[in-house]
Amino acid sequence: QYEAMWQVILDGDKGFWQGQIINKKKDGTEVPVLISINAIKDELGEIKNFLAIAFDLTEHLESERLGRIYVDYMVHDIRGPLTSIMSNAELLIMQFGGSVPEKVVARLALILESSKKINNMASDMLDYSRAQKGRMPLSKDMVPIPDLINSAILPFEGSEKKLILNNLSGPEAQDAAIEVDAEKVRRAIYNILSNAFKHASREVRLDYELSKDGLKITITDDGIGLNQEQRQRVFEPFYQTKDGIKAGGAGLGLSIVKSFVELHNGRVWAEGAGRGTTFGFFIPLQTNP
Repeated sequence: QYEAMWQVILDGDKGFWQGQIINKKKDGTEVPVLISINAIKDELGEIKNFLAIAFDLTEHLESERLGRIYVDYMVHDIRGPLTSIMSNAELLIMQFGGSVPEKVVARLALILESSKKINNMASDMLDYSRAQKGRMPLSKDMVPIPDLINSAILPFEGSEKKLILNNLSGPEAQDAAIEVDAEKVRRAIYNILSNAFKHASREVRLDYELSKDGLKITITDDGIGLNQEQRQRVFEPFYQTKDGIKAGGAGLGLSIVKSFVELHNGRVWAEGAGRGTTFGFFIPLQTNP
């Protein structure tokens, strides 16, 4: 790392480096430091001195660590009562759905739907926190691709917007399987579908194709679309468009998609010009690092 750093600093076209390094105190204690180093040149362009500005990151990193721990505990504490709210709302709807006024059933359904939305946000926060810590192990098995797709689209079957499912591999690949972490891939598909249904006008299309190289999935909505800057930033944590803010959510869904897909050595993308946006990801058949 230090050799590469000095190569950049001594490069006549660059002469500047910034990054995080580990310094050692006299007692051997390691100190994380954010440092910027500039090469100071004379009128002939010769390097005469170096200017370095360093910041001790110890307190900052400790604060971040405690913040992540707090988020983990908070999310766990939220999910307990949320599960109770959802299960009791479902039970009340089943028990009294036909014997109480429709307004009461509608309110119970609203409680259930809102609780599910909060639970999804809590799951996103927990997954993001784990990804930041590097604690996202893969549990891979051979999984039939139709099972992955069907489990991911199930929550959207009652939507007013139309879902079009298209297997581009042909009928001969109907029973094909891939070695992946099924839950992470299912969540990736679900998160993109959730985003698509939020922004679609009338329909969402899911295309999937298994080739000799891997599994490709694309999901397209017929909404207003994204501009170039939005497409470049949409997988960033907490990034949301104005319409995304109105639709609600923590802004982590697509970032988690990126994390899950990259754990499989895959890639993600967003494309589209004009109306509609297509989000896609590709997972290679050989997913071992």
